[in-house]
Amino acid sequence: MAAGADASVVRAILADPHYQTRLTGTAPDWSWSLPLGSFRLPFFSIVIPGWVLIAALALLVVVVAASWMRRFARTDDAGAQPHEGPAPAAGHDRSLERARALAEAGQYLEAVHMLLLVAVDHWGATSAGAGIADKTSREVLRALPDSLPRERRDAFATLVRAVEWSWFGGRPTGPSEYEQALRCCRDFMGLIA
Repeated sequence: MAAGADASVVRAILADPHYQTRLTGTAPDWSWSLPLGSFRLPFFSIVIPGWVLIAALALLVVVVAASWMRRFARTDDAGAQPHEGPAPAAGHDRSLERARALAEAGQYLEAVHMLLLVAVDHWGATSAGAGIADKTSREVLRALPDSLPRERRDAFATLVRAVEWSWFGGRPTGPSEYEQALRCCRDFMGLIA
């Protein structure tokens, strides 16, 4: 008896005009197929299959993408302009004596830069300055501890500024700039003149 009651309910539901018996729209076709046709080149009697054109287009996209990736993947050194200023000082002889010798030879720009290198090396040799080999002088300045006396911090900041203005900014450097940089280097290192 229950089966008969269920059948009558099913018949009543199927007879209702609101009951949807088919989908309202066609389902989208998500499949993709290569074109089967061919392409005839104008002015030539050559017929090229469609898949060859698609392969050639894909190859062109790969070549263009590879050239762009090579352009953007270059290192900064490869794309940089060569430095037109004096060559950087040798890393093995960074000392106040070397800076003095450069100044006596009239190479004040190199001497001021050497003083900054000496100051950075001096700070790097301390336990507080360990791990600064890969930092710029500005980063070293920002990393100086608050416990460092203000006079030493100001001396290093003045030395950094002098090198930026002369070495990188092209400002002329003479004996007075060298003497000021030497004072700053000695003050930073805590040396008595």
